[in-house]
Amino acid sequence: MKIVNLMVYGMIRGFLLFARIIPMRFTFWWLGLAARLVYRLVPRRRALMLWNLELALGAETTPEERERIAKQSFINLFISVGELIHMDSIVARLDRQVEFEGDEIVEGLLKEGRGFFIFGGHFGGWMMPSLFPARFPGVEVGMVARPLRNPYLQGLLEYLADKFGGRVITTRGTGREIVETVSRGGVVGLYMDQESRRDQGVFVKFFGREASSHVVPGHLAWKHEIPLVPYWIPRVKPGHFRVIFREPLKYELTDDPEENNRRVTQAIAGEVERTIRERPEQWLWAHNRWRRRADGTQEETFARKKRRGRSKARKKGDYLSSVDQAKKK
Repeated sequence: MKIVNLMVYGMIRGFLLFARIIPMRFTFWWLGLAARLVYRLVPRRRALMLWNLELALGAETTPEERERIAKQSFINLFISVGELIHMDSIVARLDRQVEFEGDEIVEGLLKEGRGFFIFGGHFGGWMMPSLFPARFPGVEVGMVARPLRNPYLQGLLEYLADKFGGRVITTRGTGREIVETVSRGGVVGLYMDQESRRDQGVFVKFFGREASSHVVPGHLAWKHEIPLVPYWIPRVKPGHFRVIFREPLKYELTDDPEENNRRVTQAIAGEVERTIRERPEQWLWAHNRWRRRADGTQEETFARKKRRGRSKARKKGDYLSSVDQAKKK
């Protein structure tokens, strides 16, 4: 396994070094072409994206619109890789390629000496967390991320984070480290749009359906009175962004800790949904967001759909047996 890890690390490292010598515009061009090709070669992933889109936006979009959104979402994933490759060049041209909106919200919290959370999702320029420390140099920044199985790639990730003024906080036993960072006046970044494991999440409404969502950030936020600042990086065009900070989330607390966890997590999910609805093609629809149900079972409708024949369903534009049937399960 060590040899395999080293080989994978060597290939990725070599690719990154080679790609950096290619002009940024050309990088985006060939990655866009590659994305369009791969999108046609991964029917299962494409079907999952269209399934998710019908669950979330089926009542307000046509099959053709969902196909367009899914394809552009897949292209955006590849473009994000190109932006990661050229991250140092983008940061060097910050004043020309990045526009900030709402940064006075962050400045106000920093002047008060308050640490806080910034949260977003796999949306727009989500591979560009370096934009925050570039805009606010000298601020302690930690990004919560699941540890990679390959220790060499984990080391590369931590090196890149340190290079651009931050550090990686892994999801193993992070609660204390997160609170300590915030208590020092630091900022902790979180991706809050993906499914949580049943023992680490709470079910809240997301696009009108129950979805298992990470509960720890919300729990820490209300328990320690940590502001939750929405932080989004919508892409204007490849390599150019409009970074948006919004006012900290507001929510009402009760005497019940479990209810508080649910309310804060629901407020987070509502903000994520609001942003995705503004630019649905910039979200990563390839994630199986609604896989688990609140009763402990997993969503089987999509699996049965695949067994009946995905190609026939795709030709008809019918990626879901029926939203109503799925809700009855």
